[in-house]
Amino acid sequence: FLAAGHSERLRDVLERIAASGRAGTEFELVRADGETVIVAFDARSGFDAGGQCCQAHCILVDVTAQRRAVEDLQRSDDRYRALSHSASSWIWTRRLDGGFVAPFESFLEYTGMAADEAGGRGWLTPVHPSDRPRVALAWEAAATHGTTFSMEYRLRRHDGVYEWFSVHGSPVLDTDGGLVEYVGTSINVHERNLALEALRESDQRHRALFEQSPVGVFVFDCDARVTECNPEFARMMKTEPAHLVGSGLREMTEADVVAAVEAALSGEAGAFEGA
Repeated sequence: FLAAGHSERLRDVLERIAASGRAGTEFELVRADGETVIVAFDARSGFDAGGQCCQAHCILVDVTAQRRAVEDLQRSDDRYRALSHSASSWIWTRRLDGGFVAPFESFLEYTGMAADEAGGRGWLTPVHPSDRPRVALAWEAAATHGTTFSMEYRLRRHDGVYEWFSVHGSPVLDTDGGLVEYVGTSINVHERNLALEALRESDQRHRALFEQSPVGVFVFDCDARVTECNPEFARMMKTEPAHLVGSGLREMTEADVVAAVEAALSGEAGAFEGA
């Protein structure tokens, strides 16, 4: 019933039993249904009156579930460590005082701090001075009440540059429901925030041009219905913008206007000049 490769180990164990009177190890066995199981093997020798080993008493315990659980935990831990070393996304574990449970290598590499500098509340040091008070208050509130910690703030990089991070932490409870620690993620969102800020600025410029343009401007959707228009277009039509929103351009009687709208909807430039 021994799995391949375990026969040599068994011979070594039998020799130790005869020599010392006791031996323990683990084997892989192949069951009758072909499935492989892991067993813990513990043996003690029985000796005759002359002190010679005459028999061995062996106990075998199926430890397959325990060993596979340990392997799964190890793989999980390996994945955790791999993820936590990512430059743009970190996974961390913190005590209730905010200090890292273990030296946080990605954090230390990013900030250029030493492990002893990041202990306790040292992790707040690289937080931007303008963000630090609210971050400290939010962390204390979460740790006091056992709630999630979620916010964005700036961290100082090892070269002195500040970048935005989105940080989220979830409480870990013991079997009695007591708060033990926090596990969370820190994701670098600096480029995203810069893009959003640029988009907001662009939208503000577009909105200003749209609202203050001296020519009439309107927007229509894929169903050729007006979704918005600027004040100048409403003035030209001698009505309020709200009365124009929702209008169906395909319902207009001017065929040339409808043709221009259809051209635009097909991806081409549509134009019309006339009453």
